[in-house]
Formats: sequence, structure tokens, C-alpha cells
Amino acid sequence: PRDKPFFVYLSFNAVHVPLDTTPAYEARYAGVADPIRRVHLAQLAAMDDAVGQVVAALERRGLSKRTLVIFASDNGGPTAENSFSNGPLSGFKGLVLEGGIRVPTIVQWEGRLPAGRTFDKPVMGFDLAATSLAAGGALPSGGLDGVDLVPYLTGARGGDVHEALFWRSQSQGAVRAGRWKAVKNVDTWHLFDLSTDIAERRDLAAKDP
Repeated sequence: PRDKPFFVYLSFNAVHVPLDTTPAYEARYAGVADPIRRVHLAQLAAMDDAVGQVVAALERRGLSKRTLVIFASDNGGPTAENSFSNGPLSGFKGLVLEGGIRVPTIVQWEGRLPAGRTFDKPVMGFDLAATSLAAGGALPSGGLDGVDLVPYLTGARGGDVHEALFWRSQSQGAVRAGRWKAVKNVDTWHLFDLSTDIAERRDLAAKDP
């Protein structure tokens, strides 16, 4: 109903393996020689069109100013499988290097959030859950790790959203605090200054223990 809050979680299978597409979408990229790259681009175009249908449906129903729309990926790209690069970031899906965990996110709320603004503070997927709950008036008073991002995106609140963020995956781990990122590989810790080394090439662990 238009007069009640609603929530839609739409998880596309593309862009993802198995790499497959329709002839019509693949024909859009007939000039791309690499067949893996060609199908990847076709999948991307199909997803873009589907997202456009969702946004258009909100506009037709007059819900754009009442609806928070968030578009995000779940992880960095698996470069070997889909023939593209995460550069200048190092790593890929499954790693805690920036190429495996840093993803683009687009947030839209017509009339509530400023258009065209870039927000460069690190956030996590669980912040998107908290932001959605807050938008629908259902954010619990406690018990969530996530933070409502709307005050930060409007500029009502400044500073870092989180003092630190943490990742763990099997024998890997990482901690992000401001410009510093510590990465654990098995039993060895590495340290990077992301403000000057987004590619995580210069290990400062020995210099700045």
C-alpha cells in the first residue's frame, strides 16, 4: 500500500558466474573481441536496465520522494572469471585487500539526499540495513552494529561513521581505522596507509609497528 512503509530486497544473479546472457544483450557489445568480457558487459547492461525498471516504477507511482533506494555490490570482482580489473586496488573477491572488499554504493532519496555528492567515509553492509530500518521507522533502540547513514549523507552529522571496521575470512583478517589498514595473512600482519597507498603495495608494519 502506498500509505504504508515497504521494503524490497532485490538481489540480481548478474553480474556473476555462470557467465551467460541473451543474444540481444550480447549483440550490444559485438565489437568486444574477448568473449568473456563481452558477456560480462552484456550482463551489466541487463542489470542496469532492470534497475531502471525499478526506479521508473517508483516514479510512475509517485513514490520517488518517499523511497530510499540503495544499490551496492556484495564484494569485489573475481578478476580471473570475468576478465576485468579491480585496479588500482589490489586483490579480488575472497580477499580482505581493498579489491575484495571495497565496492561502489549508490544511495538515492529524492528530496532528502543531495544529488551528485560523493561520501568518502568507510561504511559496511550492515549500515545499509540500519539505514533502511530507520527510513521505515523500524530501527530498534539497540542491538545493531549498523548506523543510519542518512544524517551523514545529508551533512547533518560529520566525522567518521565508525571508529574501526573489521573483516575476517578463514586465515585472513583486516582492521580499518581512519587512513590505516592492518591486514593479517595467516600469522603475519601488514600495515598500509590508504591515504597514500590505495593499492596496498607499501607494507609499513616494520616501519610503524
